[in-house]
Amino acid sequence: MIDFLNEAPYSSFTKTFFETADFLDFSLNLHNQRPDFFVDLNPLIASPWKLNSFFPQCSSENTVEMIDLGMLRISGRPPKTGERGLQVVLSVGLHGNETAPIEIVRDIVAQVLLGKTKVAGEVLIFFGHLEAMVMKKRQIEENLNRCFGIEENVLSRVRSQEQGRANRLKLALKNYRNPNLPLLHLDLHTAIRDSLYPRFAVLPQKKSEQDYTHAFLRCLERMGLQAFLMSDGATTTFSHYTSALYSGLSATVELGAVREFGKNNHQDFLQARHELIRLLETNCLPNDSLPVDVLFFDVIRTLKRKGENFKFLFSEDLPNFSKFKAETPIMEDDGRVFRIHSDDERIVFPNSKVGIGERAGLIVSPRKRPH
Repeated sequence: MIDFLNEAPYSSFTKTFFETADFLDFSLNLHNQRPDFFVDLNPLIASPWKLNSFFPQCSSENTVEMIDLGMLRISGRPPKTGERGLQVVLSVGLHGNETAPIEIVRDIVAQVLLGKTKVAGEVLIFFGHLEAMVMKKRQIEENLNRCFGIEENVLSRVRSQEQGRANRLKLALKNYRNPNLPLLHLDLHTAIRDSLYPRFAVLPQKKSEQDYTHAFLRCLERMGLQAFLMSDGATTTFSHYTSALYSGLSATVELGAVREFGKNNHQDFLQARHELIRLLETNCLPNDSLPVDVLFFDVIRTLKRKGENFKFLFSEDLPNFSKFKAETPIMEDDGRVFRIHSDDERIVFPNSKVGIGERAGLIVSPRKRPH
């Protein structure tokens, strides 16, 4: 056990953690007491802290270790003969107000610690922006999900709380990545606006579309997703980072709309929860041959804010995937007006409040399925 957790005030919420198995609540309390751990590149603990002895109900087949603040490694049975196996990474809360995925993964972790779910293979769990969760905000200084440039050194200078947290997440991947297993990374989010397709995924660009296997797409579909966006280039998102640097099957997964903690209707997320538990319990992708019955879109343009005087020429509450007629003006940036090119184009993630140089939205267009 970490020595200082026996001391006040840590001892009280540590005791509560051992009673409730709420790892997120424990991490948030620890962060509140020691916020320096959030951005300091020195690890919180010198070596992984094994939690099994404090949770006797946890399956003897699982080893659950705290590897850093808000981060866990769970090890289960190795792949059976003939199975390739996976190293699964689940990340949630890169934006602190996107609560539904946070609550889902928090509950799954508790199920593992209490022996109600038995994990196979290797799993990394990352609760992202702890400070923003405490403050009930999307971000504090900048967008954490834009701090994962693959060209940046892991130990790069900390320019913000978000960059410091991104560094810690990169270090955890570097230290605990198993190169002998394929990596599957699901970065789970909810959107800040309504959507014509509330549940969808953004797939990082790959050298070949065939790299996105039928089984991976079926896994996403079984989570209840309705649409996939195929990225048109490199980005600085967490899912692109794991895709490009570790050749991961990675996706940014949007599971609905932003709600406050405790205000989510978990009936809306049953498909996602069931598929995540199935993935962790079996350590394999679906092996059925059913067709992937979702809509596919290509990202054809990325809208970036370039000037001080920036605005969209449509309502700020316009749903994702809304269509416009060709030649419709949609954006003005320091006097320059940007128009839609064709009737097929739709807009996703419009956000006029981004900083200069940041992505303000995506223009997408329907396409055929890749398989």
